[in-house]
Amino acid sequence: MTGFGSTRSRGIAALAVSAAMLLAACGSDDSSGSPDTEAPQATEAPDATEAPDVTEAPDVTDAPNDGVRRVPSDYPTIQEAVDAAVPGDLVLIDPGVYNEAVNVVTDELTIRGLDRNEVVLDGEFELENGIRVLGANGVAVENMTAINYTVNGFYWIEADGYRASYLTAQRNNDYGVYAFDSVNGLIEHIYAAGSPDAGLYIGQCYFCNALVTDVWAEYNGLGYSGTNSGGNLTIVNSQFNDNRAGIVPNSGSYELCYPGRETTVIGNVVFGNGNPNTPSKGLADLAYGTGITIGGAVGNTIERN
Repeated sequence: MTGFGSTRSRGIAALAVSAAMLLAACGSDDSSGSPDTEAPQATEAPDATEAPDVTEAPDVTDAPNDGVRRVPSDYPTIQEAVDAAVPGDLVLIDPGVYNEAVNVVTDELTIRGLDRNEVVLDGEFELENGIRVLGANGVAVENMTAINYTVNGFYWIEADGYRASYLTAQRNNDYGVYAFDSVNGLIEHIYAAGSPDAGLYIGQCYFCNALVTDVWAEYNGLGYSGTNSGGNLTIVNSQFNDNRAGIVPNSGSYELCYPGRETTVIGNVVFGNGNPNTPSKGLADLAYGTGITIGGAVGNTIERN
């Protein structure tokens, strides 16, 4: 396995979702058209007016940024940099500890730490989510650590296009890396430990079109959980060890898009699960003691693990 660096040695709400987005994530569409309207009646041109006096152009100033929003040299907090950013920008974060809960609502941002182990978002067991992407499409979060959040480390909801790369999520009180009602995603080079629900989660999507690769999940309730997800969803080339249960695609009527279906789990290393000393909640206790459990999900491919 690659992409973990020195991670192993260093330690490292019910959701109210809009109907339109839920239908999209579950593979439905809305093709209703707009009513025809008549063109407005022609109007006469206004009377000609004289041109205003010529004014001089303002002094040329430097562009406010080069597409890179630097923290903390340009913006003291990650949230301020994200709020100032426009689609296509890079938010670049220097090493340090950031006691923030960052919300992202702008499409097509890349949020990148300069050092995976030294750029640390710490919720201090008071803040809910490290970085939460709220309906923004094409947002990538890279190369940083999230610890001690009361809910999730890194969280995408209602996103079309998402990427989690080279992230550490440790001691967060629900999920480490969490994608909900989101499609077209990549989760790669992840270390996730100490989450009572799951280190990694993809839920409520069909057709998900997502890849999970080169992740390492240990000491969680579940290494991977995927409720009502599937459809070109692949978990490959990853390790799940010493969780209460390893890999658990499942179905549940408490979320939409059921049943879970068409997940491919192939070429992973899964061992030592059944650890009673992890934090846990819900399904982690029900699936305790198993490596790979399919809880009510259908049409899956599980091989060469």
